[in-house]
Order: sequence, then structure tokens, then C-alpha cells
Amino acid sequence: MPADADIFPARLKRTGTAVQKRPVRPGRPGRGAHRRTAVEGMAMKGGRGDWHRRDSGERSFASTARPAVLNAALARYLFAAPFCAGKRVLDIGCGTGAGLLPLARSARLCAGIDYSSETLSACAPELKRAGIRPVAGDALALPFRPGCFDVVTAFEVIEHLADPGRMLSGMALLLAPGGLAVLSTPNRPVYSPRGTWLDYHAREYDAAELQALLAPFFRAIKLFGQEHRSRDALLDCNPLNRFIYPIKRRIDPRGAILNRLRAAYVYIRWGERPGDCTPGDFPVVDRGVESLPILVAVCRKEMESG
Repeated sequence: MPADADIFPARLKRTGTAVQKRPVRPGRPGRGAHRRTAVEGMAMKGGRGDWHRRDSGERSFASTARPAVLNAALARYLFAAPFCAGKRVLDIGCGTGAGLLPLARSARLCAGIDYSSETLSACAPELKRAGIRPVAGDALALPFRPGCFDVVTAFEVIEHLADPGRMLSGMALLLAPGGLAVLSTPNRPVYSPRGTWLDYHAREYDAAELQALLAPFFRAIKLFGQEHRSRDALLDCNPLNRFIYPIKRRIDPRGAILNRLRAAYVYIRWGERPGDCTPGDFPVVDRGVESLPILVAVCRKEMESG
């Protein structure tokens, strides 16, 4: 087992910080703008570049973030937290790193990797105060030594990858024997019942397809599902999104208008205000998995023989 100091390659050590200054290539997933607080500014995965000026609809700016989106994301990290106690943890696609904060409280070591060096540079001081090491890099070329993590998480990442097997192979390589990978992705038949409507999702999966995708890389796989008890969040599964989302991208990319109209509709119809929901409204459960909008997988790497 490598010492904690040996986890990061020498090229990262030489910088004095794990954030590598390099431009984001056009057309690749980027990260959001600065956050105001750990939860308010949590950035979602995916989308295009130039995030300082526009929002993909999945990633939210701190000023326009929907509480349902932020709480659903935070609930996935809270689900993973018990697996991370006393462990060396890496989060792939960490964004601002806000989701890592509850993991860092009990983890032995906590690191996050994201493609946007700009976002990580802005958040690095606060993350380091929490004991989190941010690294700018590519999920398809993870810059760490093999076997150096006990838990690797990747929430809402694989649906953005044309070749997710490359990332899964890298995750398995980074895990110590018996280590855990915890990841999530939309459940296509529920989240996109009439086909993927988000243009930055390369592919979405059903439960059987996700199981088949993971099987070559991990010995044991347990699938869970995430409930959406918030009415606002359930609207994400509406088939009409295929028509609404292209309009949003053209006329209101940051959601400044449509998010307010959505909140008004939810309040008038169901009496739910945007701030009413909490992470508790998005539990991760092991029953009825195929009927829930988000799939969550907990995968164990095979132990070394002998």
C-alpha cells in the first residue's frame, strides 16, 4: 500500500498545488463559475465550455441553482460517506468539490479531480482548509498511482463519455484490492422515457445495461436507485423536456426566467416552494431500482489472491 505522500505523481508534487494551470479544450465538459457557499454553488456535471457566461441546464450557477438539483447531488455524497470513513477517497468530476465536504470529515485522505482548472483554482483555498486536495485532469487519463485509493466516486459522469470503459478501467486500476467504486447515472427508461433529451449526454443506461458495463471491471456490483420525492425534481423526468430544453438553451441558458416559471408552477399545482426540499427528499434505496430516476452502483474490486 503506497504512503499517502506517494499517491500523487511527481509532476503534481512539483507545482506545490495539485491544481494544474491549463486551458479547457473547446467542446469538452467544463465546470461552473465561483461558488458562494459549499452547497449553494455546487456545480453539476456536463455541458459545454465557457461556463462563466452560460449554463448548460444541468450545471447551475450559484445565483440560479435549483435547490432540488443541489440537494439530489448532495444526497448521493451523503450515501457514499459511510463507505469513506478512514479511507483514501477520490471523487471524479468533483466540480467545486462541495460534495466532498461531508466525505472529508471522516476520510483519511480526500482528493477531487475535475477538468476545469479555473473552477478548482477558485475553490482550492477553501477545499484545502477542509483537507481536500483538488486536481485538474481528465477522467479518461487519471494522473494517480495504481492502487492508491480505497474509494473512488463518480457521480453523473459516465453518461457524458463516449467510451466510459476507459474511465472505469482507470477507476479499477486506482483502487486498492477490495476497494469500492461508487457511481451514479440517470436511469434512461425513467429519466428520459422518450429518448435522451440532454445534448451533452453521450449515452444513458438502464439497470441491465449499467450492470453489463460495470461487470468487466468489478467483482461484485450492487445497484441502488435514488428517489425523487420533490415535485420540482420529478419534472426532470417529464417527456416534454425533449421540447422545452432546446428552447431553454436558446433563450434562457442560465435559467433566470424559466426556473422562476417552473417554481411558480410547482407552487401553484402542489404547494411546494423551491427551498422546501432537503437531501432527505432524495434517498438512495435498494428497492424498486428499475423504477427510479437515478441509478447508483456500489462496486467492489477483487481482492488479491494469496
